[in-house]
Amino acid sequence: MNETITWIWFGGGVLLLAIELFFPHLIVCFLGGAAIVVAALRWLGLIPGFVESFAVWLVTSVVLLVGLRHFLVKWLPSESSVGITDEDVDAVGTIVEVVETVSEADQGRIRFGGTTWPAVSSSGTLLPGQKAKLLYRNNLVWVVESHHEFQQELDKES
Repeated sequence: MNETITWIWFGGGVLLLAIELFFPHLIVCFLGGAAIVVAALRWLGLIPGFVESFAVWLVTSVVLLVGLRHFLVKWLPSESSVGITDEDVDAVGTIVEVVETVSEADQGRIRFGGTTWPAVSSSGTLLPGQKAKLLYRNNLVWVVESHHEFQQELDKES
C-alpha cells in the first residue's frame, strides 16, 4: 500500500511538471517538484502516512514557490514586446455620423465605435445626420470637421 501511494505522488509530480510545459507560469512546476520530493522521502521511509505526506508536500510547495520562483523568473525571462497602442491615432480621419448638433461653441454628439461621444466642431455647425471627420480628441471630447469640407479639400487637390 505504501509503495502505491509513493508512486501516486511521483506520478502526480511528473504530471504537474508536464502541465507546466503547456501553461508556463512557474507555479505548477513547484507543486510537481514538491510532489516528487514527497515521493522520494516516502521511498526512503522518512514519511510514513498520507497525512504526513500531504503536510510535507504543502510546506515544500510553499517553500519552493516563495524561495525559488523569483530567481527563476529573472533567470528565464518571458518574451515581451512593447508597442504604441494609441487608439486615437488610428481613429483620426474616421468619418462619423453626427447625432446631436455640433458647433464650435456648443458640444454635440457623434456616433463612433458603437457608442456616442461628445464633440465640438473645428469650424461651422454640423446638424444631425451629417457626416464628420475626426481630427483629434481633447480628453473625452472629439474635435471634428465637416466631411463636406474635407471632400472639398480633396477635390481642390485633384
